[in-house]
Amino acid sequence: MAKNPTPAVPEDPKVCAMLLCDHVHRDPATGKFTLLGIFHQVNVKSSFPATHGPFGIYVNLTNMNGAYSFAVRCANMRDDSVVGETRTESPLVVKDPLARVEFGFAIPGLPIPEAGAYVFQLYANDRLLDDRAIVVQKVEG
Repeated sequence: MAKNPTPAVPEDPKVCAMLLCDHVHRDPATGKFTLLGIFHQVNVKSSFPATHGPFGIYVNLTNMNGAYSFAVRCANMRDDSVVGETRTESPLVVKDPLARVEFGFAIPGLPIPEAGAYVFQLYANDRLLDDRAIVVQKVEG
């Protein structure tokens, strides 16, 4: 029986989870992830422009067969202006479509120019896979 070759342009991975968190930690001994402070809203006590972070983005994927470069882009939903972007340093090669692949992006700080809605977009090989919206609001105190 012939083996199926790795496709030249791999299928898009299936996103099982994408969470914004205060901290993403992977235990080096067990490989398990711990997520602290999952959020979908950011409260700013200072004035704008502001900075949020550091924080992390946890990603869990499946349906991968090939080489994948990942990126997360954050845009202001009012005008689609990009406020931040991060990429994996090197492609991730996975040849088992049934495997679950987990990783985290560490974001040192994200500039927030104004209150409003922002979207975090996950890309694989420059193709949009999924997104998560957050609301940024000014709070007193």
